Amino acid sequence: MGLRWDNWLILEIKHPNSLFYLTTILRFLWRILEEKKTVLYFYPKDGTPGCTREAKEFRDLAEEFDKENVVILGVNKDSVQSHKKFKDNNQLAFTLLSDPDGKVIKLYGVGRTLFWTARITFIIDEQGIIKKIYKKVKPKEHAKICLLDISKI
Repeated sequence: MGLRWDNWLILEIKHPNSLFYLTTILRFLWRILEEKKTVLYFYPKDGTPGCTREAKEFRDLAEEFDKENVVILGVNKDSVQSHKKFKDNNQLAFTLLSDPDGKVIKLYGVGRTLFWTARITFIIDEQGIIKKIYKKVKPKEHAKICLLDISKI
């Protein structure tokens, strides 16, 4: 489990239009990732019941994640416009990343369920090392489980 963040961030820098479109400035994101633990969660589709529940649970625990020095990033193939609507409708303060070509999804080995991205989460430490992978995620209480595991890192 030694995949490092900089493996794909370097690719992003070399090919800015080919990996995914960030809703924040790459330099800002890079700075956050160097200083914080990260919950990188892949989810199927904006606005679906399970994805909405999962996102709201991360939102509701945002203060606790902040205390643990954690940034939350959600990723799927939906457009930036879809992510903006999803964030606005659910008052989400964390970043959602659009990967329309599925290149980051593939890089992390995230599969598919039917037509959408599988629900998988990675916990990454401040050095960019993946510490835990959740492959069978159930939206209910997933954020709480991540928070408990992060407190042990």
